[in-house]
Parts: sequence; structure tokens; C-alpha cells
Amino acid sequence: MKMLIISGTPKDDGLCASLVNAAAGAGRADCAVVTLPKLKIEGCRICGDGWGLCRDERNCVIDDDFNRIKDSLPDYDSFVLITPVYWGEVSDVMKHFIDRLRRCEAGNMLQGKKFILVASAGGSGGGILFCLEQMQRFVAAMGAGVYDYIGINRWNSAYKREALVKAVQGLLSEL
Repeated sequence: MKMLIISGTPKDDGLCASLVNAAAGAGRADCAVVTLPKLKIEGCRICGDGWGLCRDERNCVIDDDFNRIKDSLPDYDSFVLITPVYWGEVSDVMKHFIDRLRRCEAGNMLQGKKFILVASAGGSGGGILFCLEQMQRFVAAMGAGVYDYIGINRWNSAYKREALVKAVQGLLSEL
């Protein structure tokens, strides 16, 4: 069983990066990691009348790394979305990525697959629930399901990191 961890953090260290490493380590060889900020992922241009080729052909006209990642999604059985919380939302590059997936109606690729959603707040932690809700709406729109929701801040990071490891192990064992 294969799992793809999609990271929205621009940092190589810190709380969110430590969660990516913990999730990848929990899955061992079964996990691949895509770090969106290290790739070229632009925001949607809303082509034509608002849909462009993305809706009809399920492909985006923007020449960046998005289509390559999108096309690899059927190879995976499950996913972990890990993002820092910025103003109660996912990071900008994660937002670009999930918005473009929705426009390409990638739900046929993700239908019935399971996600672990992780929101990592470095500040007060007040935006965690809004961020998790945003990711949950994306997952629901894709016809997929949520295996676990994990909100992490600097005060609960020790036991929540362990919860993430157990969630990854649990999900992989169920597939």
C-alpha cells in the first residue's frame, strides 16, 4: 500500500517539517513525500469562462509541476496533507494545489481514498479548526474520506506527533 504525504510548509525545520518527517518515518518505504513549496505550483488563472481545459480535459494549461503531481495521484492508496496554518487557512501553495485539483475535477482519481489531515499552528493555534475544515471540504469534494484530523500547536506537539505516527501506521495497516 502506498501513501503520498503532501507538505505545504516552506521550512526545512520547525514544527510542520518535523511532522512531515514523523509521518514519512512511520510509513517507511510505503510513503513518498511531495513538498509543494520546493516545486513550481502557480495559482489558478481561471481560464476562459472560468473553467478552461481543466474541466473538460482534466488537465491544467499552466506549465508547472502541478500536472505531474496530479497525474501520479492514482498510484497512491492514501494521502496525508500537512500544512502550516496561515490566518486560519492552509498555506498558499497548498491552497493553489487543492484549488487546481478541484478545477480539474480530480475526484475520479481520489474517489474512495483516505486522507489524514494535519494543521500545524505555530502561534496561538486558534486557526486550526478553520484550516482542517478547509481541507475537509476539499476531501469531500473529491469523493474521498477522512481517516483522521490532527491539529497540532507548540503546546501539544509531543503527543500529537505520536498521534500522527499512529494514524499513518493505522491507515497503512487497513489498506
